[in-house]
Amino acid sequence: RVLPRYRLGPGDKLLIRVFGYEEFDSEVIVLPDGTVNVSRIGSINLNGLTLEDAKNKFSSSYSKIFRNPIIYLDLVRTRPIKVAVSGEVNRPGIYSIDVQGINNLVNNDGGEQTSIKTFGWPTLIDAIQKAGGITNKGDLRNVNLIRENKVTSKIEIKEVNYWNTLKNGTPIENHYIYDGDSVRINPIESRDVNELLTIASSSFSPNTITINVIGEVNNPGLKTIKTNSPLS
Repeated sequence: RVLPRYRLGPGDKLLIRVFGYEEFDSEVIVLPDGTVNVSRIGSINLNGLTLEDAKNKFSSSYSKIFRNPIIYLDLVRTRPIKVAVSGEVNRPGIYSIDVQGINNLVNNDGGEQTSIKTFGWPTLIDAIQKAGGITNKGDLRNVNLIRENKVTSKIEIKEVNYWNTLKNGTPIENHYIYDGDSVRINPIESRDVNELLTIASSSFSPNTITINVIGEVNNPGLKTIKTNSPLS
């Protein structure tokens, strides 16, 4: 399946070069209204355009100054990717994920955090980790990546099975995520203890959980334990 083309938006930083005219080279940032301001050209709306479409738009604008201008357009820095994560994760919500950042696996009781550094384009697993990892009710057989097709405006849902990877070592489906995507972790009806322990030991779950110990014990209160600790 062909990956969707990157589309420009507010916060993207571009380098514009005009071949043979270095004095016209400039770096611009796409403003909140989707426009950039370029010397001698003025304001140009780039919101939602691919790099190729933007390059053609610059060529058309510069042709008013130069004859048959050759334009080079580079994406110097991308804006953070905003993605919604819902369902059986510890911290559902809308997250911004940078190309280089840190994801914290945490539980919803506020226990210790496990930090995972990420480099490169954000992926589906990065989004799950950003939302604190899955809960003990999360179904890794049915992870949904939801995306709007910018060409047809239709909603597309990709079903991903990570349990096969954990259990059988099948190739991982770590899809790239794009601005506006949604991730949904569906609940599972039932599973055995061995499966729960396998998931608890994986990078899909926080390292620890927090429990509240009450009653006739020496040290009551909130306690942090490893997610795969036995009951006895």
